Amino acid sequence: MRRRRVTDGFREVADGLAARGTYDDQVASLERNVEASQRFLDLAQQRFQSGVDSYLNVLTAQTTLYSAQQTLVTARMARLTALVDLYRALGGGWIGHTGDAPPAAENIGSMAPHNDAPWDLLKSGAIRPR
Repeated sequence: MRRRRVTDGFREVADGLAARGTYDDQVASLERNVEASQRFLDLAQQRFQSGVDSYLNVLTAQTTLYSAQQTLVTARMARLTALVDLYRALGGGWIGHTGDAPPAAENIGSMAPHNDAPWDLLKSGAIRPR
């Protein structure tokens, strides 16, 4: 029973680390897609304003951009969820069960795996705790 728990723990950590790399690549790719979609919209608006294209092309470009943005938001949420799962697999929540003192905030920030980790989002004010 104990051996199974240990192997499950190692597997969860390995899966979390692999997912982190995969999500980082996916988010970077989707960010480039959003930038390209924004350029497509800008060009469609310029073409409409100059009388070359109909407004339907602008609407199509907006739909493409909004879809790309939604996909990016979904990927970012999945990435942050995977980070929370990795934190949990590494023993997150231990303090809540044992009553130990939490580590200093500066130590947590230095362990941040990416610039938009949950604690960075909290510090920047992008998200607020309940």
